[in-house]
Amino acid sequence: MKGRSLAGYRVDGKTVGEVVPEIEKRGLKVAYWIIEPNPRNLGGYTIDPHKQDILVGKDWTVWEAEESTRKPKLIRLLVTKEHLDWNPVYGDHPRDDVIKE
Repeated sequence: MKGRSLAGYRVDGKTVGEVVPEIEKRGLKVAYWIIEPNPRNLGGYTIDPHKQDILVGKDWTVWEAEESTRKPKLIRLLVTKEHLDWNPVYGDHPRDDVIKE
């Protein structure tokens, strides 16, 4: 979104390997939230705290980026190991229907 750390750069549907270099180029740090999508494609996801120490690979899919409110210059990427035909953050709605830039 305009005025944010990643303004002008869309992350949704890209791989970690594509997104992280852009984040680092902007002088930002990266953290991951490994999400578990709702299996019925209704949108929504869960975050299992016991699975957050899994090593995230460059081929994982990024669904959204959030700026940390507690740590300046930290971008949290919402990721899944598998690539899906739909964005689990927004469900059956395209991201552009939810986020207006």
